[in-house]
Amino acid sequence: MDLKSQTISILGDSISTYTDVSNGAAADHTNSTIRNNVLYYTPGTWGVYLEDTWWHKAFSRLGLTLLVNNSWSGSCLLNPRFGTVGAYADRCVQLHNDYTGEEPDNIAIFMGTNDYSHFGATLGTAEEIDYSALITETPEGTAYKEPITSCEAYAIILDKIRKRYPHAKVYCLSLLPRKEGNPEGLPQPVSFNQSLASINARFGCTTVDLYSHGISPAEEEFNTYFADSRVHPGVKGMAFIAGRFEQAFVQEK
Repeated sequence: MDLKSQTISILGDSISTYTDVSNGAAADHTNSTIRNNVLYYTPGTWGVYLEDTWWHKAFSRLGLTLLVNNSWSGSCLLNPRFGTVGAYADRCVQLHNDYTGEEPDNIAIFMGTNDYSHFGATLGTAEEIDYSALITETPEGTAYKEPITSCEAYAIILDKIRKRYPHAKVYCLSLLPRKEGNPEGLPQPVSFNQSLASINARFGCTTVDLYSHGISPAEEEFNTYFADSRVHPGVKGMAFIAGRFEQAFVQEK
């Protein structure tokens, strides 16, 4: 599939970061707001180099051109963390080139992991969202109620993206499995993934299911995908994510 005329931007957390692509030098020619984004992946982290990252691998094989990688390590849909507010505020609409004005043809959203890991009490559910109160159309434009759950924040993110980038196709990656007996005592993110998928459907976004296909939570196999044995993929884990994204992308096209 030759998509070399199409661009794609990323809204992500640590799993999608990389030196001078999601911060630093990239800000000089993509989007000025990403300059100070906090990183997790630098060259060689857990053996991962640029060509090993899930997004570089997938986009290269699909022929897509990366426009803006707005990923911030530790960031959440809702809560402030590691120097950033929740992505629902402004970061979700900083996915265009603010020097040229170019907007993305496609958008990949890969967030929610930090909400699930650190703020379980405020995850909420899709069923609890009162959209009529959360998102209100006024003569002056769209008004948003301050979200109190991650699911509400996620709905605001998708609404803002849909309005700011109306022609973009939006792909939303689900949360990955957790290791059995993980130190945090977290269950598998089944319910939260279901809520995210329900919100995706409401806004016409494609869910990329990373949970149900191929990674066992059993410790020995899990650790072959996750280099830190928690949430950060190594080379094999990145390749798995890339493959799932490519499948979903091709099916939609």
